[in-house]
Amino acid sequence: MNRKQIPWRLFYATFKEALPLTLIAFVILTMLVFVQQVGKYSSIILSFQATSQVTMKFLMSLLPGIVIITLPVSLLLGTVIACSRLATDGELTAAQSLGISKLHLALPFIFTGLLGTLVTFYLSAEVAPRSLKELKSLRARIVLQEANNVIRPRMFVTTFPNVLLHVQDIDAKTGEWVGVFILQQEPGKGVSRLLTAERGQLRITPSPQMALEAQLYSGLSLENRSVDKSGKPGTGIFEEAGVTDRAVSDFQKLSIKLTEKAAQDEDERGDAPSGMTEMTISEVARSAAKAPDKKDRIKAMVEWHKRIAFPFACLTLTCLTFIMALRGRRFTTRPRTVIAILFIAMGFYLVLVSGQNIALSGKVPPWLGVWLSNILLGLYIVKSFSTNRSLTSLPVVSTITALLSEAGDRIADAWRGLVKSLTVKDENTRATSTVRFSIINLINYLIVSEVAKFYLLALLALVVTTVIFTLFDLIPAMARTGTSIAYAASYLAYLSPQLAYHVTPFAFLVAILMGCSVLTRTNQLVIIYGAGQSKYRLLGVISLTALLLSGALWLLSDIMLPHTNREQDIRYSRIKSRQLEQTTIAFGRKWVFGRNNNIYSYQRIEPDNTLINTSMYHLSPSRWVLEESSFFARAAQISENSWQASGGWTDTIRPDLTINRVPINTGQSNVMITDGAGLFKRTINESSKMSTGELADYIEQLGAIGIPTTDLKIDLSKRLAFPFSCLTLALIALPFATGKRAMKSGPLLSVAIGVGLSLVFWLLMTLFEAAGKQSSLSVGLSVWGPQVMFVALGLYLNFKLKN
Repeated sequence: MNRKQIPWRLFYATFKEALPLTLIAFVILTMLVFVQQVGKYSSIILSFQATSQVTMKFLMSLLPGIVIITLPVSLLLGTVIACSRLATDGELTAAQSLGISKLHLALPFIFTGLLGTLVTFYLSAEVAPRSLKELKSLRARIVLQEANNVIRPRMFVTTFPNVLLHVQDIDAKTGEWVGVFILQQEPGKGVSRLLTAERGQLRITPSPQMALEAQLYSGLSLENRSVDKSGKPGTGIFEEAGVTDRAVSDFQKLSIKLTEKAAQDEDERGDAPSGMTEMTISEVARSAAKAPDKKDRIKAMVEWHKRIAFPFACLTLTCLTFIMALRGRRFTTRPRTVIAILFIAMGFYLVLVSGQNIALSGKVPPWLGVWLSNILLGLYIVKSFSTNRSLTSLPVVSTITALLSEAGDRIADAWRGLVKSLTVKDENTRATSTVRFSIINLINYLIVSEVAKFYLLALLALVVTTVIFTLFDLIPAMARTGTSIAYAASYLAYLSPQLAYHVTPFAFLVAILMGCSVLTRTNQLVIIYGAGQSKYRLLGVISLTALLLSGALWLLSDIMLPHTNREQDIRYSRIKSRQLEQTTIAFGRKWVFGRNNNIYSYQRIEPDNTLINTSMYHLSPSRWVLEESSFFARAAQISENSWQASGGWTDTIRPDLTINRVPINTGQSNVMITDGAGLFKRTINESSKMSTGELADYIEQLGAIGIPTTDLKIDLSKRLAFPFSCLTLALIALPFATGKRAMKSGPLLSVAIGVGLSLVFWLLMTLFEAAGKQSSLSVGLSVWGPQVMFVALGLYLNFKLKN
């Protein structure tokens, strides 16, 4: 054989080995992030107003932005797994012993990295901006059509500008509102209108511009005009604002325009219609050339360089992974290799983000800030290929590697000692025992340790990928608010437990498939079966491990996640410049709905339960129109349900549509509030920030005052159902990991089928939950329906398929 042909034969063989592994990692990571995004937009995707064509376009528009993030990480993982396999079988050592250079060995991985770079560049430069623009357009269209989903009974809605909306109930058959309360302000004119109606509905006006309007039937309108002390139109809308003109009228039909465009995410509000992220690379270049000032030119140049520099992560990370893999078999086959590489990848992206922020501040040229991470690792890669020095010879990296090695050895030694102490029994006890069964023994240790190793690697890879995706989502907000990298890192640290909680069932499924594949490839499963062990032995061990993992997830969700979710929400709100409000706030007031058809607005409540600047609106119980309104500047509590008001008045609307005002005299007027002071201290909580007991109590409190709690009941049931997914997916994975066909066809087919079924399971969970929240399914069925279906399927496959 011609010696020159050896490297090219090796090139094709290595490329053929690495490409399927990279594709599997890419499909798994992309589908994971895709399913998370589908869950985020489930209310839009499941919209009854959206056609199948629009929904499909919406789903396809999500993919380019996801692929840009997952493709570099997939190439990294594919290279790690391929190099690990080649090192384990001694192929890398054999190739080097034949005198094949490191560069020739790296050519298949460099070629793969270049392909990934080209694909990512095309997506980043052309496809992703157009997809983002299309995504926003479709989202606006669907959200506009589905705005009714935002309006729920007995909930204040502040989505629409300068409008506060409250609906007493919604007719399930017709979708009409029953009992409508709308407070509307016209900015700069000092005009406010209070509209109360017996019925109403949301309408869409397609022309001349798509808009939302509320159409009200059989109601009453109270219009106030206020002026300030200088005689100009006032900014207040309440009685104390200096009302000079008040008019009451009734109507049989009235239309109120709510908005002329769909409600957008807070990230998009305030952005230019043609933001940088929606421009192709050629449009960004033209924007930089025509920038009116230096600041805008720097922003455009940073964006232009980022479109080119970011795709090179595919090539840079692939080459870096290969260089680390050349250290030999011991390093590449241990989990700490992947951990170290993933941490280096995280460092790469953090340097990229930091450089981008520094470039935006104008401290360094745009090209240097954006390309800094690629330049640093690129110089190291070039030096490594020209010399024998590796990254692990650097002091910092070698120290980290040594610490990881020492920690891994200590954990392994402790585990072996535990196994030995629990499995070694006294000879007399063994002689007299008739039945021997030990949970911790050699076979169980072999199976569990192999699955646990791949579980930790899969969990880390999935969490890191999601963190990187989240980090790039935060970059615009960080640049806008001046948030430091350290503060963003603390947010990601508090977010990580929530991410680990959500991806654990999926990581466990991947771990079972890969672990059993390794045991099959090394014939260890064949030896276990040949020793007379049944396939149910493996099923029992995996099922027990899944139950233990489910219990750990439940404890995590009940003890740790409420705290970390509160902390990460605080940090996320600060990064995004959002206000953290626990009650409904509109027009500078807090709004609550009480008993006896009363709506209250107040500025604050003192520690002694004194109410400051409070308005009370009493609505007719039959027609839900305004009958009486009261305002008092101060009200001191004198008993549990009674306040003594001062500095205000009470307006009563007569049948002839005139207003009768009665002043509130200090010390002589008592106001009865049946709900007590607790009404004004009520908070609106999220289920993810409460423990199971707190959530159950919260549901009971809301149910007592008639607020719908279906969503919260579903969230409560999910506390137990979601951790149970570990067992469900384990039952699905085992037949594909241990079947005869899996042993003959290799791990790729079984992994692909198992992952495909798990994605179907995840989508069914999302669909059932969305149907439950729309009251199409009962709470139990919406939460446990997919679990029961797939558990039954898993049991059938395990008992019917032959090993």
